Amino acid sequence: MVCPKIIPRVCIQCNKDFLTRKSIINAGYGFFCSLSCSITNRNYKLKSSAVDIFWSNIQKSIDTECWIYTKCISTTGYGRIQINRKFVFAHRFSYQLHFGDIPDGMFICHHCDNPPCCNPSHLFLGTSSDNSNDMAAKFRNDKGEEHWNNKLNQTQVLEIKSLLKNGESVSNIANTYNVHVNTIYDIRNNRIWKWLT
Repeated sequence: MVCPKIIPRVCIQCNKDFLTRKSIINAGYGFFCSLSCSITNRNYKLKSSAVDIFWSNIQKSIDTECWIYTKCISTTGYGRIQINRKFVFAHRFSYQLHFGDIPDGMFICHHCDNPPCCNPSHLFLGTSSDNSNDMAAKFRNDKGEEHWNNKLNQTQVLEIKSLLKNGESVSNIANTYNVHVNTIYDIRNNRIWKWLT
């Protein structure tokens, strides 16, 4: 049984059958099966603007050979470009632009470990476990004081664990160490700093 909110369509670029949401069609979209088809199609109204925005915000580094996307950077350091009112990571956009579609569930990983880099020769297709293994092999899975978002040191965390063990309230501890209460809950529930005892 087909969901009434899902509509079968034929891509106007490659003639491939695909499914899309009724709400997307009602919004005036849903003509293409993939981003690469929408970019390839000469009649698509955003074709030139998306590609032009991408190229106008690439800064090529001579030293590292990285192509840095400079316009919109996420909190995790990845470049983002807006297409069809949705943000797409710039490195994924670059991969699709140069190599075609990305299979469902696949990641685009960086050989250079530089998140805003969009150089297609620095990008490779991988699974979630490939991405995790690559991160671990390059020692980018920082934890504790080495983590980029860390606000506490080991001594403070040991003090917090001791206070929690003695029944101190989570909100008082958070105020004392100037961190969010969720950080204290994460320490208490061993979601972070669990190797410290």
